[in-house]
Amino acid sequence: MILHRRICGLLLAAILGLAAIQPCAADDRAICFAGVWDRAMPLIDTAAQQAGLQAIFANPADLTLVGSSKAFNSLEPCAIIFILNFDSASAMTISQWLVDTAVRHPKRLIIPLDARGVHAEFEKRNLLTQDEAVQKYWRANGATNIRRLFDYTKAKYLGLPANVEPPIMIPDYGYYDPEHEDALADFASYRDFKRSRGRWAEGAPVVALLIQQSFWITHDTKVIDVQLRALEARGLNPVASSVTVSRWWRNSYAIQSRTL
Repeated sequence: MILHRRICGLLLAAILGLAAIQPCAADDRAICFAGVWDRAMPLIDTAAQQAGLQAIFANPADLTLVGSSKAFNSLEPCAIIFILNFDSASAMTISQWLVDTAVRHPKRLIIPLDARGVHAEFEKRNLLTQDEAVQKYWRANGATNIRRLFDYTKAKYLGLPANVEPPIMIPDYGYYDPEHEDALADFASYRDFKRSRGRWAEGAPVVALLIQQSFWITHDTKVIDVQLRALEARGLNPVASSVTVSRWWRNSYAIQSRTL
């Protein structure tokens, strides 16, 4: 009986020992975003939680530092790594790490969110999975499109149930208000909305604020919201118009901010 117990104990220890040295399997619900803008992270994190997934963020600069093992460890559980902005040094470092860890994670996918020249480092190592649909969701951006990107990812790559819908194309310009989720298409609609909220002062001067569209679609609007409220408190009618950078520079004029 004692010998039987010792044999069973040794077998159990051997099994546990083998389990301890097995590589950590990727988590089907862990999605990494490497090289995305800081201001986009809260939007992505919220959308991931709504989709029942975990968003993990990696700063490429951290991966080139001495003692960067902690940064690389954060990537280990990721079934999918979406990549975007890298410098050449970090692209070389992380692409080599992905090659070195491919044996542990043979099914892990590396998918570009958008085209970047530096992605050639990943391409020449045959690491990339190109998906035009992913890039369409990302380029359109905004809360709705990021949620739909996760639904698309769940259905196509993770084998999880999801309602896949196409990306919503966001117009090049529109009128922004902190109390309205979507951009308003024209000035009349914008004014009517603010009137309905008791925030339009009839006959008061109108002050135009020209804001970059990317701040609105990533919900990075805290400073803009404060400016709008401050101008309203002074009896003015601030009008915030969001535009893309390309449309901004195509215009033959620019609105300069002035101290009031």
